[in-house]
Amino acid sequence: MHGVAPAHPRAGEGTPHPPPCWERLDWGLLAGATALGAVLRFWGLGFPHRFVFDETYYAKDACLYLGRSLASCQAPHPATASGALGIGPEQSFVHPELGKWLIAAGEKLVGYTSFGWRLMPALFGTGLVVLVFLLGRRLFGRWGGAVGGFLAATDFVLITQSRLAMLDVFLAFFVVLGFFFVALERERVVRQRIASDAAIDVRWRVAIGAALGAASAVKWSGAYALAGAGLLVAAWAFGTARRRGASPVPELAATAAAVGGPAVVVYLLSYGRWFAGHHWSFRVFLTLQHAMESYQAHLSQPHPYQTSAWTWPFAIHPIAYWHLPGNPGAHQILLMPNPLVWFAALPAGAWCLYRALRRHGAAEGIVMTGWLAQYLPWLAVTRPLFFFYLTPVVPFMDLALAGSLVALAATSPSRRRLAAVFLAAVVVVLIYDYPGLVGALHPHLL
Repeated sequence: MHGVAPAHPRAGEGTPHPPPCWERLDWGLLAGATALGAVLRFWGLGFPHRFVFDETYYAKDACLYLGRSLASCQAPHPATASGALGIGPEQSFVHPELGKWLIAAGEKLVGYTSFGWRLMPALFGTGLVVLVFLLGRRLFGRWGGAVGGFLAATDFVLITQSRLAMLDVFLAFFVVLGFFFVALERERVVRQRIASDAAIDVRWRVAIGAALGAASAVKWSGAYALAGAGLLVAAWAFGTARRRGASPVPELAATAAAVGGPAVVVYLLSYGRWFAGHHWSFRVFLTLQHAMESYQAHLSQPHPYQTSAWTWPFAIHPIAYWHLPGNPGAHQILLMPNPLVWFAALPAGAWCLYRALRRHGAAEGIVMTGWLAQYLPWLAVTRPLFFFYLTPVVPFMDLALAGSLVALAATSPSRRRLAAVFLAAVVVVLIYDYPGLVGALHPHLL
């Protein structure tokens, strides 16, 4: 990382400058990170040729969304009558519909096969690498983007979740997209303060609401990210108004409307097909939403893979999604982190939090808002929880580590070499453990 560019200027740290112009090197770094992420996600994507873990719910329900029969979707008959909810045979009605429609798009394109129901998760997982690169570049400069994109491309959790027809990689994609718009909003705020411009501009706030509304339309936990981003943007709006000596009420009202309104609209649009099949009844829709809330609040059935949220940062309980009977060591799909990345990201997060709180670092503040807003609420939840709920937090762990490594590398040549050695070690661990992430034959475990 010779010639590491300085981190992108932050609020409260002098006069900001526009992001550096894209050069051939930037495009090459982005292409490399994206290609690496795509290969790791698409290689042997159809294996195993069967439903893995929660694919048995989401892939089958996505098939039903396409209007196919229970038999052709291999879906079970409904255990209960649909009643007023209109649930029918759908097993995963407790989650909103957007993620399942995305899975259905892959099944529509290439057929109802293991590759078909995993196609869109792999595409969105690859797109997530691009978003992490772009967000890292805006927050921490060129090499922050490159390192962030590399860490996201090679991240064990993101690889595994991108190769299965589950909802969490879609959630992570839309959350990172929303926080990319948060970073653009921050740049606009700083430019506005310098220019002493009193005009209210909500373009990026609308984009934030739309992206995080889509996250909430995949899983309700997307609302955690929406709340965190909304509060952060509202704090900036409040500060801008106070600096001008004006009432903050117009800016705060504009923020609430610009972020909250699009989020609600996108969430409702994700149920467009449902509304069309239920005579556009908002009363029935509210009944369905209440049933979803009741399930989430009262779920108590124990599961062998359930964990407490406090254990997630320490990766105490990885999940064995699948193994080949008779030889569990040789063929398996594990949800586990790369220990080098995971345990380096924790102190990196502490460093970023310090920078955000004591040094008023806006870049670190954005990263840690994305991290903590999506993690801390789970600590108060008493129902059974699972390690994969941390998936949308992982890109922010990677970004915190990327920002820390770039800052470290900028201090001296020896520390730059240390950062390079660390990234090389990440590759070595990936090569060793990759078979266990994708169900391939692991020569070391035969």
